[in-house]
Amino acid sequence: IVLEGPNIVNKGDRFTIKASTNPVDIETEFTYKSSDSSIISINKYGVCNALKGGTATIYVSSTYDNKVVSSILVEVKSEAPNSISINGKSIIDAGSYTNLELVINGGINKNVKWSVSDSKILTIYKGIVLGLQEGTAKVTATSVVDESIYGELTITVNKNNDNSYSQDDIDYVNSIIDKMTLSQKVGQMFFVGFSGTTMSSSLKSAIENYNFGNVIYMGANCTSPSTVLDMSNNIQNKMVASNLVPAFISTDQEGGRVARLTNGGTHFISQMALCATADYNNGYLEGKSVAEELLSYGINMDFAPVLDVNNNPENPIIGIRSYAENPVSVALYGNQVIKGFKETGLIACPKHFPGHGNTSVDSQYGLPKITSSMEELYSIELAPFISAISSGVDSIMTTHIIFSAIDEAFPA
Repeated sequence: IVLEGPNIVNKGDRFTIKASTNPVDIETEFTYKSSDSSIISINKYGVCNALKGGTATIYVSSTYDNKVVSSILVEVKSEAPNSISINGKSIIDAGSYTNLELVINGGINKNVKWSVSDSKILTIYKGIVLGLQEGTAKVTATSVVDESIYGELTITVNKNNDNSYSQDDIDYVNSIIDKMTLSQKVGQMFFVGFSGTTMSSSLKSAIENYNFGNVIYMGANCTSPSTVLDMSNNIQNKMVASNLVPAFISTDQEGGRVARLTNGGTHFISQMALCATADYNNGYLEGKSVAEELLSYGINMDFAPVLDVNNNPENPIIGIRSYAENPVSVALYGNQVIKGFKETGLIACPKHFPGHGNTSVDSQYGLPKITSSMEELYSIELAPFISAISSGVDSIMTTHIIFSAIDEAFPA
């Protein structure tokens, strides 16, 4: 067994020991063990946490032959710095973020742990602070070696000034609604699916008889790119004739494993892979490209991006559909995709509010229950949605999950 990994780390580091076989094409499972788990802990995947200063040996063996053993010696450095200070903005808007700068003097170990005094007002990840709601909270960076060495910064979060519609816009919308029948108004609350790659007689009948106002395209509707635009145009003509207003023609074009327009559209990488590029602008570029393609087929609404935080490894349905395991990265990448949609003219509908990441049940087959406190919900699940709403997103998709801190009986 061949091992790869660092020989020197700092206290607080998280690192991975990678094991492979020689020859490399031998399939086997590995068992990991630390000679001193108080210094370095290791899980079944080879992920290690440096807990305190000292030296420990990581042993790896094949689960099929415990006599075949390799090892790697790792030293954990733990000399604390002399001082820590934080520089950055002291005032931000709800939904916006700021990067904080650390100045660390002296010592060997430069690692810090971040915390906030009120997780309903701020959440933080690796020095990036996201404002959640009005108020003032303190950000602290504490040495992982010596908790008496820390830096602090007080940040005030102002309410985001929502982009309000003009009175002329409101009057125009109301003038249309005043002309609509009750059936037409109720029909606007529905998105309906249908079979086929053309406007079927059953869909035409449903619009005429029940005033259904919006449709969703699934993969089976988009098998032939040459027919999608004609289908969209025919649906819109019928919608305007029957309901006075055009339809939301929607689909689920997330990228990765969830994409409906694959024949005639670009099949982008998953959200998690996009986040792995470590460049927020890639989210914006992808958003614009997705929007241009969907609009060219008459699709004006995308049930994306996914703003769930992937904070439960046993989640059976989200996984790589999420940008990351932390809410700040999810918010920043998601907002860039939304920005690309909005600038191009596509309606974004991020999902699954208030958050589907911390479940071990597929909500399409059961009713999951999340028991997190409100503080935990604000700082994790809700944070990306707060940021998107503050940035002016057009719509939100809810999920069918019980959030006991909000409502014990009914799902979102």
